[in-house]
Amino acid sequence: MANNSSEYMKDCFADAVIQLLNDYPLKDIPIKQICNLAGYHSASWFRAFRSKSEAVTYHMVRLWQQYCDKHDIAVRDDWSIDNAEAFFQYNYEVRDTTRLLYRRGLMPELKTASSPPSSPTSPAAARKSASPPTATTSTPSTSPPSPKPPTC
Repeated sequence: MANNSSEYMKDCFADAVIQLLNDYPLKDIPIKQICNLAGYHSASWFRAFRSKSEAVTYHMVRLWQQYCDKHDIAVRDDWSIDNAEAFFQYNYEVRDTTRLLYRRGLMPELKTASSPPSSPTSPAAARKSASPPTATTSTPSTSPPSPKPPTC
């Protein structure tokens, strides 16, 4: 669960997007519908996210953060012997969300959620310490999280 009202609001928006993806492609989901489901005004959406894709990426990163918190995982942003098993277990647990995103053609959002930041000012840079680990060698592709949205 988010530790402040801004994170909670972003969680609600991101969870709403994931819920709506079950029935609609991302491009067909109106912001107003996301806001209605999340229980927030559209002005709040535009303060929280620049795009629906960013909300999907945020959701995946938050699921990894929550998994790490739940399992006391210290190394969160790099492959290591300490977190490899946990990362694969995490991907197994979130397989339904990963399949949903794959079915909706949103694999770039999964890649973004598990990639190192491109610049210090990018949104990914702000999430670097909490992003799922990324592979630096040829390894089988893994996928991020499944939704169990908080009640917003």
